[in-house]
Amino acid sequence: MPALVTVDSNLYHATNLTGSVTFPDTYFEIVPQDASGPVTDIKRLLMVWSMMDKRVETVELPADMRDVEWPDNRGWLAEPTAGNRMWLFDRRPMSNQVDTEMQLMLTEDLLWLTRDGIAASYTVTVTHTSRRRDIEIAVKRLDGTVEKYGIDDLWNERVV
Repeated sequence: MPALVTVDSNLYHATNLTGSVTFPDTYFEIVPQDASGPVTDIKRLLMVWSMMDKRVETVELPADMRDVEWPDNRGWLAEPTAGNRMWLFDRRPMSNQVDTEMQLMLTEDLLWLTRDGIAASYTVTVTHTSRRRDIEIAVKRLDGTVEKYGIDDLWNERVV
């Protein structure tokens, strides 16, 4: 594999209009950057995960969402196990009991991190203030280092 070289923030076409390669034996990789440097692979995965609504069965919906002609089960039919169920807590009250329920559900939704060998372990912490729920995800990488993210950290860098 050739050495990676940072050119600049502009992305130029590597093919001409006929689709043939104009730069043979040249590889391109887009590496997102933020204020603290390159975005890690785990951060990329969590970015996608946090924006995907996981599909649920109608019986898992809150009662007020279940008793309609066309219940909103959300999710992607092609991969119903992908994503998270944070959306089920949109209208739930701010309480320690709800925080605990959400923490257990999100911990279950993130099982793929360890099951697929991406991380050694992880923890999810859910807390709330009077009008806001905060979610922190601490991921222990396979090399032993720990990365901590809040859900808003996936787009805006904030030290947890």
